[in-house]
Amino acid sequence: MALTDGVNGAYLGKSLGKLSEYHHGLSGEVFAVDGRTLHIKDFTYDGQGPAAYFWAGSTKTVGNQGFRIRDENGRPDVLRRYRKESVTITLPEGKTLRDIKWFSVWCEEFEVNFGDVKIPRNFDYPKPQKLAPLQGVHGISSDNIVVVDAQTLLIPNLSYDGEAPG
Repeated sequence: MALTDGVNGAYLGKSLGKLSEYHHGLSGEVFAVDGRTLHIKDFTYDGQGPAAYFWAGSTKTVGNQGFRIRDENGRPDVLRRYRKESVTITLPEGKTLRDIKWFSVWCEEFEVNFGDVKIPRNFDYPKPQKLAPLQGVHGISSDNIVVVDAQTLLIPNLSYDGEAPG
């Protein structure tokens, strides 16, 4: 099921579920935006873990056999404090949701799972969708529009005469 944010109607992706809340006030709901992108709605974490990272793996249970996922800014830094924030992260190159069984916030120093969500077997993550082409005044036209993910539209062969006021 795709879910939109009730506040502004933004598409969040397909829900994977809520993070379990084991330590450090961790909470939030995880969505699959596409095969490599996760969005965490209302992500909360107190920032007190000495070596906490976004973490994922393919083992049966959450553990140190996983791998780090860079933060929402693409940095490999220890996680900071978050308070009901929207966070979008991307799996490392070569990894997709088909490759993992769980996502968590993991403390490397103490090998502790602060909270996690399981990826359902045969999870059908959102894939690009095609929409009708643009047609309109001022020479507006295009080929079919492709909704690539929650943040990207591809509008091939867009044409516009540039004559509209303002």
